[in-house]
Amino acid sequence: MSELKQVLIVEDTDSGRALIRAWIEAAAQVAGKVPPKIREAKNGPEARREVLTYRPDKVILDAVLPGESAEDLALYFEQAGVPWIGVSAAQDPSPQSPRRLAKPTWETLAQRAIPLASLLWPKS
Repeated sequence: MSELKQVLIVEDTDSGRALIRAWIEAAAQVAGKVPPKIREAKNGPEARREVLTYRPDKVILDAVLPGESAEDLALYFEQAGVPWIGVSAAQDPSPQSPRRLAKPTWETLAQRAIPLASLLWPKS
């Protein structure tokens, strides 16, 4: 995917969404790309509506959400053909967190712009 137009952030806290937004913007700068339009969802039902309505190019998914599990949402995104990247603020994510999700801490997210850039804009 060379052009990334829209990313959906699925994170239940305002501070988490703001941090992930900054992380995406830093990754765009590192990659020399125009930052994508960013949409946000606080929970599973909002995320599903966003995917149905706006069809994001990628989803950044928090591993621990209230209500619906992130693992169920990840499966939904996969079935809908929407690539996702998992993150968690927890040092030791809960046992119900998807085992496939990456687990960086919020303190290190800003330092991870280069790896995120390679995930958002992989070289073909």
